[in-house]
Amino acid sequence: MYGILSPPSLSFFASAQTVDFTLDFEDGDLSGWDPSGAAFSGQPTYGDNPRALALGQTSGHEGNYWVGTYYYPMIYATPPPEDWSGDSPQGIMYSGSFTIPEGMLSFLVSGGSSFDTRVELVTDGGKRRLFHATGLNSETMRRVSWDLTPYAGQIGQIRVVDESSRAWGHINVDDFRFEGETATPLTADFSANITYGEEPLTVGFRDLSTGDPTGWRWDFGDGAISSEQNPSHTYSTGTYTVGLTVWNSGSDDETWKTDYIRVDGQTTFVEVPDVRGYNLYSEESVVVRILGESGLDAGGFSEDDSNREEGIIVRQNPGPGSMVPRGSAVDLIVSTGQYTLVTVPDLTGWNLYEEEDEILEILEESGLSEGNVYEESSSLDEGTIFGQKPAAGSRVSRGSAVDLRVAEEEGWPWWPIIVIGGVALGGGYTAYRVFRPSISFKPEITPGKQVIEPCNSVLCEDEITLRPVRDAGKQVIEDEASVVMEDKTKGGDEE
Repeated sequence: MYGILSPPSLSFFASAQTVDFTLDFEDGDLSGWDPSGAAFSGQPTYGDNPRALALGQTSGHEGNYWVGTYYYPMIYATPPPEDWSGDSPQGIMYSGSFTIPEGMLSFLVSGGSSFDTRVELVTDGGKRRLFHATGLNSETMRRVSWDLTPYAGQIGQIRVVDESSRAWGHINVDDFRFEGETATPLTADFSANITYGEEPLTVGFRDLSTGDPTGWRWDFGDGAISSEQNPSHTYSTGTYTVGLTVWNSGSDDETWKTDYIRVDGQTTFVEVPDVRGYNLYSEESVVVRILGESGLDAGGFSEDDSNREEGIIVRQNPGPGSMVPRGSAVDLIVSTGQYTLVTVPDLTGWNLYEEEDEILEILEESGLSEGNVYEESSSLDEGTIFGQKPAAGSRVSRGSAVDLRVAEEEGWPWWPIIVIGGVALGGGYTAYRVFRPSISFKPEITPGKQVIEPCNSVLCEDEITLRPVRDAGKQVIEDEASVVMEDKTKGGDEE
């Protein structure tokens, strides 16, 4: 299965298109071409002239012969300067006329990058130019392709032009090819059925290359290679970069996927970090780093309406604290920054204890929910709502809660109350410890004046009990008990 593989030497063949001029110059002449000017005198040239002349570049030609207006023909070794022509000569060379077919025309070209040194396809006897290509100020030829299909049926000619005597004032050309149909560019690509797991991990690879490749070379990253189109390979523990090279008779291409396969010796579980609250749009690198430090990847993301800033991560799956295999992906749900405002209904006057279902229905229809309920002293009927927060008519986010203040159970609401301490609950509320005391008084006779002091003991020998009475005009305190006092001056009791 494995061995030393490399792309073959690329070789093109002309299609069934019939022309009366040479396409590759391999007969050692310009048969079917009409040259004029000194630049094409004695062409084609032979061999790798740039290398023979020690110019530091290769010609990249096909076969033996090619046209190069800088070079004198038949060079086998380094010649003296008078044996090569240089940039000074100029000239033009026309191919024979032909009917333009559907498909592609490709060829090799190099030399100067000026428009004065070019290869072109013309019609109407040279009056109309359809395509042209120049060199890139390099001696090494590259392949250029033209799609002829839009011009199929017209009479055309190939024209090679050298109209420059300046530096890089020459043109090199070779190996014209007519391809019978429009070619799809060759592009290497592949996928795998699994990229992470425990050893031994067997991975199936699938060739996704376009452009009709005819050869494949897989590099699995562990020293093993394959020439199959869709191979499989078994990995041990480690991380591997995988490459694929493809080729056909016209070109080759390769692609590499870095750290594509990861194999653990055994499954390792990691805890999912909490990335909620980060802005995926402005802090993506931070989120990726946090997940990566835990051995996890950022998975897909979706959007959800929220009253949070746009891009804020509001949920994640798996959730924070979950234990998942190392290498797992965490999906993220982010806020769109858009939410719906609703109007708070007026609930005052409703009785929470007797009409709770109706109240909840009103809140639900408004897109709200019941919040905290605070019972407070009031002269209203027990359960009557006499306050709410947010206030009626306010505009709040859908889903908000409405806190209610209701009248508490009937008792002695007008009796003094004592409030001790206070704890802030948030939202503008504070919790207090509230109670109503019973009051006892112990009278004591003193020589100068009568003093009534509170009795702080649970048991008092002499006490009075006071009960308040609600009165439309004024508050009256009545004594319901007898007052027992000892008269120490007479030695007896007085009632």
